Amino acid sequence: MANKNSAKGAKKGRRFNRPRSEKAKRLCAERKDARKAAAAAATKRNAELRASGQMTAWELSKAARYAKRH
Repeated sequence: MANKNSAKGAKKGRRFNRPRSEKAKRLCAERKDARKAAAAAATKRNAELRASGQMTAWELSKAARYAKRH
């Protein structure tokens, strides 16, 4: 059985029930906001590409992989 000290993943920085500092919480929130903004921008960009009849980056790479195989 795994030892209690072998916490992995998200718990790694919070071993032994150490509380998160205010700075750590703020930095986490900032990263989360940046991820949300990037996802929203990508969604908007993809919608504009589809509306203009172009393929998104994902669709282009998917087509290239398919062409490579066939």
